[in-house]
Parts: sequence; structure tokens; C-alpha cells
Amino acid sequence: PDAGSYAIVSRCSDNLACLDVYEWSVDNGGVVKQWNYWGGECQLWKITPAHPAISEGCYTIRSANTGLWIAGEGSRLIQNSDQSVWRLTALENGLYNLVNADGLALTVSGSGIALFAKADSTSQQLAVLCNADGSYSIVSTSISEKSAIEADSEIGLADYIGAKTQKFVFEPTQNIPEAV
Repeated sequence: PDAGSYAIVSRCSDNLACLDVYEWSVDNGGVVKQWNYWGGECQLWKITPAHPAISEGCYTIRSANTGLWIAGEGSRLIQNSDQSVWRLTALENGLYNLVNADGLALTVSGSGIALFAKADSTSQQLAVLCNADGSYSIVSTSISEKSAIEADSEIGLADYIGAKTQKFVFEPTQNIPEAV
């Protein structure tokens, strides 16, 4: 009846049958069966994408805005056409550290970002937020309410507003450098 409703059709039925809530049950534990599709509301489902929180591990990080990979160059954070590996480590407070192959941690410093030796500092504690489109935003609360890493022509820090410049794709990698 509306664009947000779908029938979940079974291929083994030659696309003739779908999931059907038996006898229109509205009870928890109501039986769902396969039944010939006829378009009744007991056969229509709302499908909402679920975006999980990111887990610990090694990732390459690409800007959704520029398509370039996030890398370190000395103490600076840059965009590069070459992939760099980052280790994401969960902290007890629900935040994360991001450390590159040189052992340097992404650090919020003043009104910008830099790479410094890993330390037990709130300036290196970051939230990794999942966006509805499946991308992630990297947010710090150490200098303001919410400041996000932003990749435009350069990589910087700005108030978190969920803009495309503040969205990143985390891709798991098996290529784990020794220093990470």
C-alpha cells in the first residue's frame, strides 16, 4: 500500500509465495508461514536497514567525499591515493583509539588534528558513529561538544553536522603492518 512496504518472496516457490503472518496474528510469537502472495497487509513488511557499530580491528579508511584514503605523513593527517592501515582499538568508555602503521595515534590538538605517540589522553579518544548510509563519522568530544574529522581539500576538524565531508568508509584489512 505504500513505498515502504515489501513482500518477502520465496525463490523456492517460483516467486509465488511469501512470508505471511498466519491468521493476521498481532501477538508476540505469532506464526509466520509461507503462503501464496495476494498482497494482504499480513504479507507486507517494513524493511529498515541496520547499521552496526564498528568493531576493533585493522582498517583502511577512505573519505566518502573525496574517495581518497586517510594516511599519515609525519605528524600530519593527509589524503592519499595509496591505502594506509589503521588499528581501531576499543576503550572501556565506549570510545576508540586510531593508530597508524608508524604507531602514531590520531590526536585532536587545539582546533585541529595531528598524529602523536599513543598516550592515555582524552585527545586520542574518538567516537566512531555509524551513519544511515553505512558510512562512519569520526568524532571527538575533547575540545568542544562534538568535533568531527572532515576531509575536503585537506583533512581538518569541524563541528559535527553529518556532512558528506565528515563521512568515511572503514574497510577491514588482513594486511596488518608490524608496528600497528
